[in-house]
Order: sequence, then structure tokens, then C-alpha cells
Amino acid sequence: MLFALPMFAAEPAEISVKSGQRKVLFDLLRPEIAKQAQMKKEEVKFEGGLKQLGMWGFFNGRSLNGNSQSLALEPFGNDDTCALFSKDEERLGAC
Repeated sequence: MLFALPMFAAEPAEISVKSGQRKVLFDLLRPEIAKQAQMKKEEVKFEGGLKQLGMWGFFNGRSLNGNSQSLALEPFGNDDTCALFSKDEERLGAC
């Protein structure tokens, strides 16, 4: 007998733009993006989807400057940005 089980029982949920959790996650990502773009971290914005499934968060979108213009990030010279976040009881971090 062969049984197939779904990998996840639930669908990832979008984290609301108004959520404090979204700000916390983007604040973790902002210093690295600012470093790659050679700019101040306060000037970095993000546009795209941020979803959560259990202890994981995933962002897929774009990095922008304070004027909502695309950033040329290394190594590909475009604004494509993906981030994987992990959360446990003691800490929150970006992978």
C-alpha cells in the first residue's frame, strides 16, 4: 500500500501591510539590502508579498529606494528580492 501525504496541511497566509510583524521582519532585512545598495537603511523600502506558514516567513518582491525606484542589487544588478525568515520561541531571524 502506498500513502501520499500533503507536505503542508495549511496554506501560507499573507501578513498584512498594516501588521507590526511585517515591519519587524523588514527591519531584519533592511540592513543587508542597504549594504548591497550602498545607501542608508532608512531609505530602503519593499514591495511584494510576505507570507507566513507556521514558524516560517517568506518575502518575494522588490527592493526600492525612498523615491520608490528600483535598486540595482548585487550580484545580478536588479531589484529582485527574496528572503526566508525563521522564528522560534527565543528569537527571530532572517536566513
